Amino acid sequence: MRRLLNFLLLSFSLTIASCNQKDSSTTEKENELLKKENELLKKEQELNSKEKPTQTAKTNSNPSNTSESWRTFNHKYGFTIDLPNYFKEGTLTALGIQYYINDLNDNITIMVGTNAEGSNASLKDDYQRDIKSSEGCDYKIFKDSWFVISGQDKEGIYYQKTILKNGQTHFLEIRYPETQKDIFDNILPRISKSFR
Repeated sequence: MRRLLNFLLLSFSLTIASCNQKDSSTTEKENELLKKENELLKKEQELNSKEKPTQTAKTNSNPSNTSESWRTFNHKYGFTIDLPNYFKEGTLTALGIQYYINDLNDNITIMVGTNAEGSNASLKDDYQRDIKSSEGCDYKIFKDSWFVISGQDKEGIYYQKTILKNGQTHFLEIRYPETQKDIFDNILPRISKSFR
């Protein structure tokens, strides 16, 4: 009986020892793989930095402003808009409203379209009407051939630009959640300027 007990204890000890060896060898292999992966990432970063021309610190800190990461979209009604590459054309409605979709957040909406024939007088009327109907408007500006209204309501932050071009009014409307504010603070000036 004592021999059987000794045999069982010895077998149990050997099993535990072999399990510990497997665990330590697995950990060693994982560490080796992680080390190799880090080396490959480092080499890839070095290659990327050699291939790309040196840019100013401002551009590097905000890669979404580099020209390679933007695309110009031409609308069928004759206006253009620049958007970062993570936006692509979405639905085009029967009324000619073009939506753009993105990989960042489903709650971001960008759309452009044409309202109707317009004039400087009708543009001013549209501006007054849109100010009255816009909840939480905290920025507004009117110029000869365009206006901008922006602010925040219960649905999030909104930005609307309307332009007068070739006797028609065209609009850009952007809506996004407050969590995306930092991104849009960087990209909105270029988007707005490109809408012409």
